[in-house]
Amino acid sequence: MPQNEAIVQKRQLKIMESIRKSKSKAAAEEQSELIDDIYFDYKYLQSLRLVTRGITHNYNNIFSGALGYLNRPTGADKPEQKKTLAELIDRAIGE
Repeated sequence: MPQNEAIVQKRQLKIMESIRKSKSKAAAEEQSELIDDIYFDYKYLQSLRLVTRGITHNYNNIFSGALGYLNRPTGADKPEQKKTLAELIDRAIGE
């Protein structure tokens, strides 16, 4: 995510420059709040990304185990278990 960080830094620099150029204290405070909001949004998106990575990792583990079970030699001997697992996977991926 270095590209996103660079974008945020560029936006922050532009805002900081406009704060320096600003003559009124109220405008400077408003722009400072804007920087804080941008930073909060950036941190929120980072944490959201981390959570979604964890969730997808867990689903990947579940599906890998289920598919491994389906592909093992003894799993083919029990078609009712294979069918049940296939139905669960279909429900999980929305097909």
